[in-house]
Amino acid sequence: MERFKDVKICGLYYSDDTKALYVVDATKEMIDAVNEIRKGKGFTDLVSENEKPGLHYNFTLFEDLEVCEVGLCGYVVNSENDDGEPYDIQLTDKEKENLAWKLIEYMQMIINRQSERR
Repeated sequence: MERFKDVKICGLYYSDDTKALYVVDATKEMIDAVNEIRKGKGFTDLVSENEKPGLHYNFTLFEDLEVCEVGLCGYVVNSENDDGEPYDIQLTDKEKENLAWKLIEYMQMIINRQSERR
């Protein structure tokens, strides 16, 4: 099963000489992945439609140019236990490759927009 094929990059959040973080829309697959990580650590306040209002995850797609790798990270928001904690989602090599292509497509979209403005 191919996870994270519908990742939508919303914009650049942070970058420096070797790293960049992009805000991405949350998907059910990403939420489920972070829920599983947090459940494994004993947390019970997981994100779902039935949980406390306001509890959610913010997600970033990151690229690390030093080690030539991409990944997904979920940050907990409005939790009494681990608010602000980042959780890296474990990815297969194929998932990493697909996410790298998402980044390339996003960059191409930005280049096209800039070209249209000239």
